Amino acid sequence: MNPLMIISAVSGIAQAGAAIQAGQTQKVQSELQAEQMKIDRDMNKVSALQKRNQRLEDYYNARASNEAIFSYMGRDASTSIEAFKRAQSRIVGRDVGRVEFQTSMESSKRTVEARLEVMRGQNAMKSARINALSTLTSTAYNVYRMS
Repeated sequence: MNPLMIISAVSGIAQAGAAIQAGQTQKVQSELQAEQMKIDRDMNKVSALQKRNQRLEDYYNARASNEAIFSYMGRDASTSIEAFKRAQSRIVGRDVGRVEFQTSMESSKRTVEARLEVMRGQNAMKSARINALSTLTSTAYNVYRMS
């Protein structure tokens, strides 16, 4: 076996190994990125829950203040006061519903993005394997031609 054949074989094997290593690195990076996306998704859920709870707390505090004022004014049982309370309750319900809907949509989006990121890493690994096999095949053919 001449030195050129050995160099060609070693070079081909090294290139194939580098392709596999690059694929593995991309796969690991994609998996880590997907995990971060899941953490971000969960943090978003917590933040939304805090916003929801704060909105409800603000409503209950405002309601208590309004009831105290209405009672002080002697108007705590009128139909207009009841209509005002119902309207405020509907507004809070819509606000809370919007927060929950937005959170659900954002959560779904981040879940899909995380899955796509994992798939991207898996595809990078598959591509690296194909490239490595192609390099090894080409190297074997070149070594064969040299002999």
